[in-house]
Amino acid sequence: MALQIAAGEPLSVEDSDRFALACSRIDAAALILSGRDTWKPDYCFKPDRLIEIKRGAVAAIRRQLEGAEHELAEVSA
Repeated sequence: MALQIAAGEPLSVEDSDRFALACSRIDAAALILSGRDTWKPDYCFKPDRLIEIKRGAVAAIRRQLEGAEHELAEVSA
């Protein structure tokens, strides 16, 4: 998919949906990691809580990346 995007080629509907999902997940992770989301109560901004939130976000991102790598391996095979 990255090669298609780099080459300016159109994506299939399925790839476009996957790309949109990946972008939304990245946006959500960036929001959490930036600490700029205003919906969180003040306790979330305590240093220990921020570390916990960021570690959780990193773990979630790693799981998402592993899933994406698995999907890419299946598509490439």
